[in-house]
Amino acid sequence: MTRNPGRLGLPPVEAPGSWPGAAPSARASATLRESVPLPDPANIVVLAAADNVGIAVADIALESIARSLDGHRVAAAEAIPQGHKIALRAIEADAPIVRFGVPVGIATLPIAPGRLVHIHNVRSQYIDNDENHYE
Repeated sequence: MTRNPGRLGLPPVEAPGSWPGAAPSARASATLRESVPLPDPANIVVLAAADNVGIAVADIALESIARSLDGHRVAAAEAIPQGHKIALRAIEADAPIVRFGVPVGIATLPIAPGRLVHIHNVRSQYIDNDENHYE
């Protein structure tokens, strides 16, 4: 069986499973699924090694594991909505919140690992920054 590549002007391509001796794709897929455990998908992204927060790429339920492709893992201490930050490790009050390797705010109270990092426990560094705030 061949597929027509359309208007690209390329020669026809053999469809997977159509060459002699090929295993039927459904049977091969079923065998592969049974023999190779799939890793849990990542549900957070950590943008830099110095970050103390990860960004949820999907909603994370209470007590589920937040995990990144680079190996960060933390149990969610509360529900974390998609797009929000989760503490990867303990963050002390008045410590910087670091995302993409740069401070993006300051913790207003201690934040435990797995907690939502948002406006209820973070204040802006920009508003009270005398060094870089010229108005």
